[in-house]
Amino acid sequence: MGNIGTDEAAAFLTDLTAEVGVPAPRHLAVPLLRCADALARANQRERASAIYAKLSQAGQPSGVRRAAMEGLLRLQGDQRAATILSWFAGDDADRRLVAAARLGELSDEQLDSLAMQLAQLPDISKATLMEVLVSRRGKRVLPLVTSIAQSDNPELRLAGIRALGLVGDESVIAFLVDLLSSGGESAEAAQEALAHLPRKPVGAALLKALDRRPAARIPAIEVLKKLKYYE
Repeated sequence: MGNIGTDEAAAFLTDLTAEVGVPAPRHLAVPLLRCADALARANQRERASAIYAKLSQAGQPSGVRRAAMEGLLRLQGDQRAATILSWFAGDDADRRLVAAARLGELSDEQLDSLAMQLAQLPDISKATLMEVLVSRRGKRVLPLVTSIAQSDNPELRLAGIRALGLVGDESVIAFLVDLLSSGGESAEAAQEALAHLPRKPVGAALLKALDRRPAARIPAIEVLKKLKYYE
């Protein structure tokens, strides 16, 4: 039935899934997804959308839900950006995963808008968004990342500090070295970031910290070790 993929085949499988309820067993869900794909290709968008919506509802297996959500996004065409933004910022883990894979489709303006909501996003979404921003715009997001690294929100601050290791330059070294004395997760994140920045200026700044900042000595030595800075 799934390979036949006609409206009649889809109706037959839909009736069977209605009988068993949620979750739909795999031997019904998978061929029903194939029918929806075939209907979408045949431009029967409303019928395909109804099947995708049914299989994407809460309680369905995660793999089935995500495949159905992908189908819903495909049907939305150029209008799907709003759905991606909504799903990525929402509480549904499956929707967030599907939306995260499509963040690259958003415009720079839409990504900036999402970045302004960073404090309200789930932790996993924060890290994903930072990665996309960095990969898309590189050094151009340094001012944004720097401001995020100074946020009063602890989770947001950690995401920003780690991202400084990806887009930072010599201008952020002093800030990161200062964080080494703070202890806890901020100090660990600063160590990670420093280990990814240019070796020579980082090493020189850490050597000064060894003399002037006793509380920073142990984390500074750890970074020097990662950099293989033996001067």
